[in-house]
Amino acid sequence: MSKKSSNAQKRKMQQIQKKKRMQKMIGFSIGLIAIMSVVIVIALSNANESIQKTQPVNTNTIENDDQITIASSDIDTAASFFTYNSNGVDINYFLVKDDKGNVHAAFDACDVCYDAKKGYVQDGDAMRCVNCGLTFPILEIGSSNTGGGCWPSYLPVSIQNDQVVITKTTLENKRFMF
Repeated sequence: MSKKSSNAQKRKMQQIQKKKRMQKMIGFSIGLIAIMSVVIVIALSNANESIQKTQPVNTNTIENDDQITIASSDIDTAASFFTYNSNGVDINYFLVKDDKGNVHAAFDACDVCYDAKKGYVQDGDAMRCVNCGLTFPILEIGSSNTGGGCWPSYLPVSIQNDQVVITKTTLENKRFMF
């Protein structure tokens, strides 16, 4: 065999080995990306599960013909979610106290994202829209949306004799959101 063909064979073998190494690296990279994707999906789903809506326990809720009253002493810094049924439609809202003990209330629906029917979850000292991810400090909950865009829909309440008072008419005015 000539020296020329020997060099050609050598280069050919080097190219084949280089191609095999490249294929192995690509396969390894794809496998690594797949594993990382699964880990990220699991981590995100666990993060969402850890921030859940809480339901009030032993809440003194009194409902009469035109209003609902809830003892403000039963509300704390962990958001409590409530449901009022209006002729088969569940109207959801939440109450939460700020760190100064003031009660804040809002519908469990966003002024913009309400069609998604996802509502809010508490994320520390803020409420987070489950649909778009925007967060709102609890101190700002319970005010009208003056800027447009995503916002916990305003639920006017009054405090009378340590009771949070919500009129059924107010709840029913936002029935379309649910």
